[in-house]
Amino acid sequence: LPGLADMPDQDRAAYVQKQQRWLLFLRHCAKCKQAETECQLKNQCKFGKQLWQHILSCANQSCEYPRCGHSKELLKHHQKCQSSTCPICVP
Repeated sequence: LPGLADMPDQDRAAYVQKQQRWLLFLRHCAKCKQAETECQLKNQCKFGKQLWQHILSCANQSCEYPRCGHSKELLKHHQKCQSSTCPICVP
């Protein structure tokens, strides 16, 4: 990911962890079949499910839907990444 190597170690570790958690959250939302009241993530899952549905049909490069652009960029990276040393994709 661009700029990752230029970050101080502490900032890089926090950034990587944040990206990993977001990928896991999106994965949860894409697969979660529980009702909002039954899912342990409650409103966060509801938002994530809405975001996921939006992402599936969004082709707008400059979309202003909350977290759409960042999420699409991260998902695209994760899908295409072939680096055996990528700190975000490998673990």
